[in-house]
Amino acid sequence: CAEAHRAAIGARRPLLAELVALLRAPPSTRATKDALKALFAVALYPPNRATLVSLGAVQALFALVITDPRHGIVEDATAVVAQVAGCAESLEAFRWVSGVRILLDLVEPGGAETPRVRENAAAALLNLVVAGGEPAVAEVLAVGGAEETVRELAEDSAASPEAEALLRALEGAARRREHRLADFLNGLVQSDPYIASPSSASTHG
Repeated sequence: CAEAHRAAIGARRPLLAELVALLRAPPSTRATKDALKALFAVALYPPNRATLVSLGAVQALFALVITDPRHGIVEDATAVVAQVAGCAESLEAFRWVSGVRILLDLVEPGGAETPRVRENAAAALLNLVVAGGEPAVAEVLAVGGAEETVRELAEDSAASPEAEALLRALEGAARRREHRLADFLNGLVQSDPYIASPSSASTHG
């Protein structure tokens, strides 16, 4: 966990591959939690995140989130997901496993077993949209009810700052979409006389 060692450890791809492989090994609470703790620390160094994505960490982490009933494991797994989400390469990996939908399900009231899991899911979505930009925001907004789900979490008195920041990002993107649509429609009206003057489109029988 020493900050000075994260870059050196991240440079050893076979070592990271073994840590990811431990997540897929037969269930062992101690081994899995140790691997998650190590991966979390490694992912705190941003350049390591893309390496973890390329090694299949996203798929292995979401497999734990979906199938492992142990609360402590799910909490730790979503914490690592939140860190790994903070790189541009993670968006495609999230698409492969429907990661955005899974995280939004956890953000919903009652969707997560513990408040920490819910907060980790919100942090993961925030890191994803910050690192992935407009395509990532579009991925989140494409899930029905996403903005309402995040708003409900942000309005919770115990909500984390990440939830509020995520809501602002989604609302800002939604407003930009509306402006772009309005500009596009205005452009059509100005360029097409039949749209600009509907009466001119009348037919004579």
